[in-house]
Amino acid sequence: MFRAAGIAGIHGSGKTALAQKVFVHDKAKDNFAIRLWVCVGPPDSEDRFNLLYRMLDNLGLDTAKVEDDIVAKSNVVRQATEEEVKRIMNDKKEQEELRKKAKEEMAKEKKTAGDGDGDGQQPQADADTPKAKEEEEEEERIFNELLKKEVDKSTAVQKSKIGRRFLFFEYTYNNAIAITDLQCDDDILHNNTHHDHVELKETHAWHAHAGVLLYILHVTLSKTSYLIVFDDIRVYGADGWYSNLTLPPPPEGEWGDRLAYGLPKWTKHKGAVLVTCRKEDDAKFMVRTGHVFHPPELKEKDAWKLFEREYKQAKKDAAAANNNEKQQPEKEEDDVLLKDLEKIQVHIVEKCLGLPVAIIEAAKGFALLDPLPPTINVPAGDSDYALKEEAAAAAAAGTKPTTRAEDHQTNKHREEDDDE
Repeated sequence: MFRAAGIAGIHGSGKTALAQKVFVHDKAKDNFAIRLWVCVGPPDSEDRFNLLYRMLDNLGLDTAKVEDDIVAKSNVVRQATEEEVKRIMNDKKEQEELRKKAKEEMAKEKKTAGDGDGDGQQPQADADTPKAKEEEEEEERIFNELLKKEVDKSTAVQKSKIGRRFLFFEYTYNNAIAITDLQCDDDILHNNTHHDHVELKETHAWHAHAGVLLYILHVTLSKTSYLIVFDDIRVYGADGWYSNLTLPPPPEGEWGDRLAYGLPKWTKHKGAVLVTCRKEDDAKFMVRTGHVFHPPELKEKDAWKLFEREYKQAKKDAAAANNNEKQQPEKEEDDVLLKDLEKIQVHIVEKCLGLPVAIIEAAKGFALLDPLPPTINVPAGDSDYALKEEAAAAAAAGTKPTTRAEDHQTNKHREEDDDE
């Protein structure tokens, strides 16, 4: 059984938070043996190889070793390897050198194990004894290992693995890999008139490489139940590589055509994929089931809880940045600014449109502000209250009132004289 669903919403709408709730839910833990969270983002959506390699690495696979095994089975590499082995075996001098190295390696192993005598000479066993046969087999094993290393690093084999070849992978109904090779001539590779031809071959090589990685992913996931979350994934390219994740792999053809082919379906194990996208069309393009959800906007109560949490955390971070770690944290009842903000929490949430990211940024911004000055209750009908306060403060300080206050008093006396 396989299921696919999507979560769509603008940046900061809470897509990732909603996906995390699904990912850590007890039902998800009980139903899926493998839970894989893949943070994609813009660069990795374009770099498909990096996306596949990271998935395989997170599953604990040594992709380099697996790829080497697959490449080693290709016709051109196998042929080059066989020819190099024949060349070494027909070259008596080179073969004798490898035999000598094998004996030296065997002597070192015996010396390490403590089987040799004091002067480093090894005791000779009779040719017909079981021990002699074991030594002969061990020496042959070491010789074959040295031969393999010598063949692998030879120029002929290295050239067969890189450069002028492309691997094409076809998969049979029983998931076996049939590998064929295309050997390109030098004039095709270096002649600009054949640029389109070479570009076509490189496209096939890309699909072949991607097909190998997707096949490895498919085989690994098919062994157990799995849940994969592609967070912030986007659709790049018009080739449909990201489309319809519910499609099963093709019985024939290229496995590298779609990401969906790496996700097992209809096996005895459960499989599920959850994608988060900024565009609803991208989510529908991938899941193709209609199961595309939108994270709900935060209501006033939940939004204000988030605001308070981020506000207090920002206050602590600011105190730590100012080397005030030992300072006693400000009590909530002493935070005048937070009390003032709480009175207008409805307006703050409305301005943030219920978006978590906007609420978080607003809380961090307000946390850096100083509290508002205390409000002065001015007696009703007393327009000269501020001037009187200014004059009283000046008198207490033993200075003259400000020029503005004196001018105002002078103008007032003139008005009284005019009334008389």
